Amino acid sequence: MKTVAVIGAGIAGITSAYYLARAGYQVSVYDKEHYPAMQCSYANGGQISVSNSQTWNTWSNVIKGLKWLGRKDAPLLIRPNLDWDKAKWLAKFLKHTAAND
Repeated sequence: MKTVAVIGAGIAGITSAYYLARAGYQVSVYDKEHYPAMQCSYANGGQISVSNSQTWNTWSNVIKGLKWLGRKDAPLLIRPNLDWDKAKWLAKFLKHTAAND
């Protein structure tokens, strides 16, 4: 049996591993994170929102996101915690939002 190593457990890596396994390969998936898709848009899992054609980095969406904080049924869920990577990502997001003005 042929063996294949897939580097990255995001959407592309897991999908590739799945189809390779179905084709008869012995597949090993390697990722630096503990669980699959943890760096895939920060675990959004490659979500496709066909009803949302609005650009995310606008101030109106930032305000919506702030209103949704703490709501369990929020369409955009951001769990506030002390996570340095999340803080850096949010800072970059706001920087690019400001640059789009």
